Amino acid sequence: MGDQLQQVYLALTAFPGNIVYHIIVNFSILNALISAGSTQRSRQHPTRKRTIFGLGVLMGIRILVFAYSVISVPLFTNSIAILPILDWLSTTFSVIIIIWLWLFPDRFQLADASVSVLFLLTMILAILSGGWWLGEYSGLCFNQSILDDGWNLYGLTLLAIGIVLILMRTPINFGSGLGMLATLLAGHLLHLIIPNITGNFPGGVRLFQMAAYPLLFTLSQRVDSHEEEPPIVNEEPIFVEDTGPYRINPEEFRHIISLFDDFSPMDVIRLVTRIVAEIMKADICFSIKHTSGRHFVLQGGYDRHNQRDIDDIRLHEKQLPLLVTSYHKSASLRLQASSTSPDLYNLGKALGLTSTGHLMGGFFPAIDNNGIILLTPHSNKRWDQENQKYFVEISNSLFTIFQDVEHYYIHAEDDDIEIIPDPDARREGKLQKETLLKLINFLKRQKT
Repeated sequence: MGDQLQQVYLALTAFPGNIVYHIIVNFSILNALISAGSTQRSRQHPTRKRTIFGLGVLMGIRILVFAYSVISVPLFTNSIAILPILDWLSTTFSVIIIIWLWLFPDRFQLADASVSVLFLLTMILAILSGGWWLGEYSGLCFNQSILDDGWNLYGLTLLAIGIVLILMRTPINFGSGLGMLATLLAGHLLHLIIPNITGNFPGGVRLFQMAAYPLLFTLSQRVDSHEEEPPIVNEEPIFVEDTGPYRINPEEFRHIISLFDDFSPMDVIRLVTRIVAEIMKADICFSIKHTSGRHFVLQGGYDRHNQRDIDDIRLHEKQLPLLVTSYHKSASLRLQASSTSPDLYNLGKALGLTSTGHLMGGFFPAIDNNGIILLTPHSNKRWDQENQKYFVEISNSLFTIFQDVEHYYIHAEDDDIEIIPDPDARREGKLQKETLLKLINFLKRQKT
């Protein structure tokens, strides 16, 4: 078995078998590039440029190394000493790009900056390795040196981290990405366990690259999988160029208040979601709570478009990775309808929607593990930074105000809103006068 494997290594690392290896890998990248360009250009999907850019860089790196190996060997006698370093450099760059493509289909500044730093560190490592290898080179095979083990372990570490991150983030169509990273990892492990010590190139790595790279084609299918659910909303989305901040119609507000005479905790949640939906002109509004069992519970849902309540929804935090980040940072977020984030996909699936529209939501310090989620599947309305800032302010103030008065009656008369203490309610402390004033002032502002 070992002798047969060494023969396979030799075929992939020496002429003419190495030409076949380069053709298969480069053709797989080219096929993925063409597929991503044609599919995503027809949909005008915002990840198109990002995906094509990554695949283009990947293609360029591979072509440059292949061209150098073909041209330099007959012209430069010392080129064989440089080629192993360049081969590992292109392999490591490729691993970084592939992980980046699968993990971050949408723009993510921290990830993009991290990839840039990794590229720089890898280039420095290659320069140092090349200087050391040229100084020590005395006819030995590169695979017999400690540099080969170092580059292999570096690639193994990157792939292991990539696999952990893809399991944590679970991006759209992540199964294909996980399979590709696992296949590449297997190649590095094989070269670590059974290397071709008489060669200059990692035969095991190349063998599994030929099996893994065709999976790049599935990158273009992420958009299709994001829209695979059957349509529930029949009307065409209407784009509304609407900005804020907003003020609720006084008649609508009095109607909402009149529905809640005795405030229970769930009444408070439903009242908040309805008011926020009206003020922000959102189609759907949910209160979202993080539980100790690593789940998110969406409750008090209100469909403003159809004027109806929505049943509670329970989702695991793995299905909403960006909302997990929002929860840990106590921050708000905005997502475009075209985002390939699993958050939108899983929310749409749970609600039975073809498209969730744009999302704005998040968790806020004043609400204690609770937050608000806004969706626009019907109007396709989007928000800007001003809307997001205003949304945070009203969400915090509404929750804190109504939690304080949940044991009070609130009635809406024709010309005024009256707050009456509930004598039967059990209250641990007295209600602050300032709290009542805050509520009254807030309600008055909504009428102006």
